[in-house]
Amino acid sequence: MADEKHRPSSTGDTDPTKPQSLAKPHDIVLVHGRTQDGEGLRALRSRSERLELAEIRPARDGQPLQGSAELVQLRPRKESPLLYDVDVQYAPDGAEEGASRGGPAQVATQTYRDNWDSVFGKKPRRKQMLN
Repeated sequence: MADEKHRPSSTGDTDPTKPQSLAKPHDIVLVHGRTQDGEGLRALRSRSERLELAEIRPARDGQPLQGSAELVQLRPRKESPLLYDVDVQYAPDGAEEGASRGGPAQVATQTYRDNWDSVFGKKPRRKQMLN
């Protein structure tokens, strides 16, 4: 009976020749600076055989996530203080596919949204002159 406890699993989960990275897809972030407004961090994210540029910003109560933003939890890695493992807590539909939805990038900033009415708002009506 002691031999049965030490036998490897028949499913191959404990196969020492199987690379661990294939067992679970990796999702890692490398932080490399602050955003222009100073409220977030710039990062490079590696997941599913892709590299992506990312911004990390704190989630705030009562504030919606912008665009296709994901809610993630970061766990520091031992190798470097700038490397983190990513645990996705919430991802909107299609967020895992990245920005491959076609068309130009959506680059509207909060300032752009705030000034929309002053630039494109309704124009005052002109009085028509009657003959």
